[in-house]
Amino acid sequence: MLCRSFGKKEGVIILGQNLSLYRVFYTVANLGNISGAAEQLFISQPAVSQSIHKLERNMQCALFVRKPRGVELTEEGKLLYEHVEEAINVLNQAETSISSGIKEGKGHLRIGTNIALCKRYLLPYLNLFLGTYPNMRISISLASSEKNMEALAKHKIDLALVENQTIDNTMKAYSLGFLHIIFASKPSYYKRLGEVTEDNMPEFLQKATLVLLQKQDDIREKLHITLERKHIKIKNVIELNFIDLVTDFTRLGMGIGCVAKEFIEEDIAEKKLVEVPLGITLPSVEVSFVRLNENISNPALKKFREILVKELA
Repeated sequence: MLCRSFGKKEGVIILGQNLSLYRVFYTVANLGNISGAAEQLFISQPAVSQSIHKLERNMQCALFVRKPRGVELTEEGKLLYEHVEEAINVLNQAETSISSGIKEGKGHLRIGTNIALCKRYLLPYLNLFLGTYPNMRISISLASSEKNMEALAKHKIDLALVENQTIDNTMKAYSLGFLHIIFASKPSYYKRLGEVTEDNMPEFLQKATLVLLQKQDDIREKLHITLERKHIKIKNVIELNFIDLVTDFTRLGMGIGCVAKEFIEEDIAEKKLVEVPLGITLPSVEVSFVRLNENISNPALKKFREILVKELA
């Protein structure tokens, strides 16, 4: 029977489609008998025979000649063996390379976060991580927490460092703690407005410009409810997409910023910024690393998770 023709490229494509069949074929060809192949592959002799028959049907030719003491490759079988051997050698080299890379600390980790969280939280962890595994490749994409969560769900990144995100049962979160939200401004800006008291707060906020996050979240909702209860309407608002931009605009004296206290501790200590006592308590913001809640196949992510869990213990 003539075997249908194939070249090297087609042989590799077929290998990808029928890998288990080709491994059985390769093992039988190397050992020269069905029983030895079954023992090496930890499957039954009928299963080995069935796999060979299926492959012969797929190839439309006989691959082995049955002998009293085993089997021998036909001419078509020898031709197929050359291609299968080359492809399996490539796979074995890949497995060895990956295994070696894991041992040596090689890999690629894709992280999504924003600038503020990157500076305060991610860089210290990366410093520790790369100090332990210097051969790791790191890719960092900067976007809002919502966008990073979307990218994580679509497997575009391996890890997201985000703030105040809802985590469902498809994900695993590692909390790094909370950011405490306060109102702050440059001393000169606050002085120009005059000192704020509970009695003059409506007039104070009428004159002030508030620098806020654009998104509608728990903080904006709490601020809105509090001001509405006090019958205060704000006229001047600068809305920004990122919390680090809110901080930068506050440092520039653009208004009273609704900022994370932890991000401006040095500014307050050096009196570059002052806390503005508006008497409004705002919700804290939880910061977390988030990954997909599935088996970790990425060796770089696995190593980073080990360091993360150890540091948070």
